[in-house]
Amino acid sequence: VHGDGSSMSGHEHEIRDLAAKMLRTFKEADKDGDGLLNFEEFSNSLSLGQQSQLLCRLLFRGFDANGNHFVDAVEYCRCLFILTLGSPDQRAQFAFDMYRGKDAGIEEKHVRVVVDAMCDVLKGMGVDISDHSAITSHLFSRLRGDSTSQSISFDSYKQAVQNSKSITVDLQTLISGGPMEHTTVARGSTIRPFRYHPLPFYVRVAPCFEIDDFHRLEDEDTGLELATVVEQISGTSNDLDWTDPRDKCFSGEPAQLPTVDDVVRALSAIPECPDSRLNYIKQVMFGDPRWSQMLCLMMGVQKGLQTSHVTDSPDNTIDYRLSNNPSGYVKLVEFRPELFGKVREMYRIGNSDMAGSLGPTSMLVSLLFGRLITLNGNVSQGKSGSFLFFTHDRKFVVKTIPGKERRTLLRSLPDYVEHLEKYPDTLMTRFYGCYKLVHQSGKKKSFVVMSNVFSSPITIDESYDLKGSITNRLGKPGKLQMDENLRRRERKLLLPREKRDRLVAQINADTQWFAKHHIMDYSLLIGIHKNPSASLEGSTSTNRSEFERDCGGVLSRSAEEGDEIYLIGIIDAITEYDIQRRSERFAKKWLLCKNGNKISVNPPKNFAKRFQTEMNKFFVAHTIE
Repeated sequence: VHGDGSSMSGHEHEIRDLAAKMLRTFKEADKDGDGLLNFEEFSNSLSLGQQSQLLCRLLFRGFDANGNHFVDAVEYCRCLFILTLGSPDQRAQFAFDMYRGKDAGIEEKHVRVVVDAMCDVLKGMGVDISDHSAITSHLFSRLRGDSTSQSISFDSYKQAVQNSKSITVDLQTLISGGPMEHTTVARGSTIRPFRYHPLPFYVRVAPCFEIDDFHRLEDEDTGLELATVVEQISGTSNDLDWTDPRDKCFSGEPAQLPTVDDVVRALSAIPECPDSRLNYIKQVMFGDPRWSQMLCLMMGVQKGLQTSHVTDSPDNTIDYRLSNNPSGYVKLVEFRPELFGKVREMYRIGNSDMAGSLGPTSMLVSLLFGRLITLNGNVSQGKSGSFLFFTHDRKFVVKTIPGKERRTLLRSLPDYVEHLEKYPDTLMTRFYGCYKLVHQSGKKKSFVVMSNVFSSPITIDESYDLKGSITNRLGKPGKLQMDENLRRRERKLLLPREKRDRLVAQINADTQWFAKHHIMDYSLLIGIHKNPSASLEGSTSTNRSEFERDCGGVLSRSAEEGDEIYLIGIIDAITEYDIQRRSERFAKKWLLCKNGNKISVNPPKNFAKRFQTEMNKFFVAHTIE
């Protein structure tokens, strides 16, 4: 409710929640409690490791809008908002001001600093980098456009931001050196982190500096002053006009923190990007408790994709050491990479596709255009409470899972791959990788990378999670709907008879496989897009499954419900019927006197049979007149 008693809209609620989240993040980063972030506090909040000082400096320069070498809370929240939700013009202005020098434009030497900053971070993550000069020349040319000027104007830069997707793809290819080069190792071996000389901060700002030159100066012990060293090496320190924020110390009175209302007013004045309404609270930002975990995940996936695997070792894991990592995670274990690689190949998921969605390169390159692209985090609406991370392009889902579910997946993995090969139209979730993060304290966190059922350009108007049960299967308004919601609405899922019969037959085949491997408690996830436009209706693809060829789903034409597209997949299919589930069933059936046939927990064969029966009822055949 507003101060005047009027009710807030849903959008205003989202803005207020976002402001409160950003303000909490600022307070956590402000270690000395003076109401201002100095450079050290700001860079620590990014958790990018020791190799990130130059990138941190660039970002700090953008956040320090007042130029006083400190970032206050309103500046911090305002810049985060622009990076995540701002309009293209706002993002372009933020990035342009961050990179340019004294003059009105961005020169090639400034672009070189940006490239060095990105590549420094990637090297620290163990990602090999191709020639910086080639990347710089290509990027400068793309940003400058058709102009022959020696600098990039704001208009040219803004035009480049509008074409950022194309430039990002080019940069990812250049940074990875074209197709990803692999290092062959035996499974069970340990890959040591890539190490290189961590150049001092004042040297790494020099755009055209050679490492051998620094070693020469270092060995000669010249004792030169900082400014003189930079001047001799590059001759550009005055042109760059980038003073070192680390030398500034705050000696005044602590700044008064703004209220949430103050931050809301500042954010409300910023134009938003039309396509960014989705993830106000969900995007994992700087300072989020999951930020470091997300970075480790990105590092591990990138390293795994750059490594091919020998299959003659009895050990089916590979350990990747995570160096210079402030989060405390010291190792990432990749399980059965050759089999998961086979699944990716089966569904035409190339290394570049997965790296572009999950690797750190896309996040770093996107900062060039004033946009922070990270994973979007959410808590599962199921009983597990697992964390779900969606990639920025919605292609993949990363889900944390208990160790016992990981063991169930790995135990059945060879048969799972065989099932996918036998049934190209399977509705099973596609698992593209399984990993484990190991903390220095000994704690472990397992997660899987899998397909997103709702990876589609269309919007989801209705969504259902169906198990075939009716006990505790009523979804709340505005949340994911369930079996009982579908029954009460007498909602019909209509398909042409032949397609409907093939879909039901595929559900039967998949559930029989689950029963064979003692798996239960899975769901059929359905997303419904109503009244597809004519352009979308004709948007068919060559997807492996016939149930994904209409914008990622299957088209339903019906005079009764109107034309619809159904996005369909079986999810949460790695829960084994173990002693815990048996105890849960016993308690519900005998202690709570529930009907054993209607509760969710059932032995795998019974669960599969009930699931098949109920799905057979939900999907109805119709004839197009």
